Amino acid sequence: MSWKLQGVVKTQDLGTVFVRSATAAWAGGMGGALLHWNGSAWNAVVLPTTGQFAGIFGVPLASTIWGLTNVATGGPISNEFLVSSDGASWPAMSNAPPAATYMKMWASGPAALWAVGWNSRLALWNGSSWAAHTSPVICNYSSVWGTGPKDVWAVGSGGTVAHYTGPPSSWTKETVPVTTNLLDVYGTTASDIWAVGEAGTILHYDGVRWRSEPSGTTETLWGVWTGY
Repeated sequence: MSWKLQGVVKTQDLGTVFVRSATAAWAGGMGGALLHWNGSAWNAVVLPTTGQFAGIFGVPLASTIWGLTNVATGGPISNEFLVSSDGASWPAMSNAPPAATYMKMWASGPAALWAVGWNSRLALWNGSSWAAHTSPVICNYSSVWGTGPKDVWAVGSGGTVAHYTGPPSSWTKETVPVTTNLLDVYGTTASDIWAVGEAGTILHYDGVRWRSEPSGTTETLWGVWTGY
């Protein structure tokens, strides 16, 4: 297997991608740039936004796809949440989440979308409305991932790792061996979860505790992904 450069119809920088299948993928970037892969070519999607895509996410066996964009207005960064049922039309969500700068989103289903961001913001979409959740620590969250509606993880500044196990439980702060800023979290199961961040930080959760793993670098690690 080798990498092959793909021709695209946009020149803006691209920074996020979501793949649903071999014939359905989306890549988003600066200036509201959104591309759709149909299995043979990348095509531009017209959007009602010029914000920078921070994330695109959908769930298996469901048609809903969400897009999160950051919009610079000269002051604090604001967000636009887009939702699509066909991958072609992307209107803004009619209900906006509690005001904040959101950085990442993850969903376990069409009625369980988490968005996390700065100023300790944790928000949950239940299919009809947003609800703010109380953070167990003051921080700026940067990423969220889970195995299901009652096993969700969020990471952020100062080595923050927070865990949600579903109602009636709330978010709790996890003990980790680092204080560096964490930027992304991903896993395969409830006992195989990875988090990465600044200064080459890599953490692994085995279902019992978080441990540091050697990375061989002091560079910032911006993202992590692992196959199933």
